[in-house]
Amino acid sequence: MLTPIIGNGRLITARGGDGGNNTAASSGAAGGGAGGSVAVSTRYFATSPALNADGGKGGDNIIQNGAGGGGGGGLIWTAGVFPGTATVAGGQGGIHSAGDPNKDGLAGTIRNNLNLPLNGFLFNEIYVAHSLTMLDSICEGMIPPKLTGTRPAGGSGTYTYQWQRSYDNLIWANVAGTTIDYTPASTEAISLWFRRVVNDGAGIIDISKAVRIIVHPRITGNLVGADTTLCYNQDPHALWQLNAGPAGGTGIFHYSMGAESR
Repeated sequence: MLTPIIGNGRLITARGGDGGNNTAASSGAAGGGAGGSVAVSTRYFATSPALNADGGKGGDNIIQNGAGGGGGGGLIWTAGVFPGTATVAGGQGGIHSAGDPNKDGLAGTIRNNLNLPLNGFLFNEIYVAHSLTMLDSICEGMIPPKLTGTRPAGGSGTYTYQWQRSYDNLIWANVAGTTIDYTPASTEAISLWFRRVVNDGAGIIDISKAVRIIVHPRITGNLVGADTTLCYNQDPHALWQLNAGPAGGTGIFHYSMGAESR
């Protein structure tokens, strides 16, 4: 199934570590560690986590000069504008009893144009649009639901799409779908699979895992009767089945009776 990022109020962090304090004479405290890098490439955030690549705090020196400087902020790089909180602040410089002022680290960088330089695959996955899963079911004679795909990344950066259909998950045939998503247009009578082929035009062809659509057979043979004529205030005759009984569907049937006045 699709795995969106679900923040749940949590934090994705590459924060630099704090520098150690030093109280020995004629020696300095440790500097704060620089922030690292956080790269996030996704088409969907269910809820956004906070992203943090701040620099670490410099160590304190309480005997004399020599407090540690703050670590520089790191890099946060996302594919598109990140909807949550992202910080790359420089770390605070350590404190000392006298002398030079504190040295805070410089802030880092936040970018939103991530395009991963991948080779061999293009982040090609597909799902049922309404449920974001790779399995769904319909009844015989219905049109399968819309299918949606991840936005490819890597390769040349220019992509073409071809959707395909199979009734045995072995032999595949192209369908009239050549965009990032696909909406089937014809009804189906038996279970089938769909997949998407992405081509970057420079030698990388990526075939997605298949989405399966289970087609439940139509219920047939539901015949009871027969027609009869009765007078006012008379009870109708008992009803009985006129054949071997219902078939199709899942094979498990529950019955209820209804009446219609005309």
